Amino acid sequence: EFAAILPKTHLGGGLTVAGRIFHALRQLRVGPAQIIQLSASIGVSAYPSASMTSSSDFFRSAENALVRSKNSGRDRISVYDAAPQLAIA
Repeated sequence: EFAAILPKTHLGGGLTVAGRIFHALRQLRVGPAQIIQLSASIGVSAYPSASMTSSSDFFRSAENALVRSKNSGRDRISVYDAAPQLAIA
């Protein structure tokens, strides 16, 4: 895992950068025969926002978005959503 912190960048700009990283990684091929395609699970958040009062909240929200990407099947970009998730049985 790694983090990219983009000072003075709004959420839309963060999504643009995340998309560029995501698509660049998908173009890479690795391994002896260059046949292994990489995938990426990315979480995006923005600070400050109404739901965050500290930088700790920001890092936690980015981690939550990343976990959502991983739990939703991986190889995707998820944005932090402060709204509580409803559980449907």
